[in-house]
Amino acid sequence: MTTTVSVSYAAWLKSPELTESAQSADAARWSTQGVAIAASSPFATEEGAAAEAARVLALMADPTVQDELLVVGRRSDLTGHCITGVGGGLDYDPAGESLYVLRARELADNTTALVVLRRLR
Repeated sequence: MTTTVSVSYAAWLKSPELTESAQSADAARWSTQGVAIAASSPFATEEGAAAEAARVLALMADPTVQDELLVVGRRSDLTGHCITGVGGGLDYDPAGESLYVLRARELADNTTALVVLRRLR
């Protein structure tokens, strides 16, 4: 089966991704010990890319610790994404914690075990 797409859609698919850079205010303090992080996300606007860069920076600007969470539903789609965690018994900020999902394992009881990184406070 052959699928054809419009010229404008094909051009969009071939176009370079939007990029956004963000740097921690403490970047100079870490000097050569710091790391550069690059993440690709399917945002269509510069505003979306800037918001994602801010979420990643909020998480990765400080030392991190690994946590394990259980969430309702089949959520393996969260792997590799920054999410906001609230509540639970993990002493998260009531306003929400930025979490980076390392792994997701869907369980038989319609829940998903997530392994996440969160920053130390």
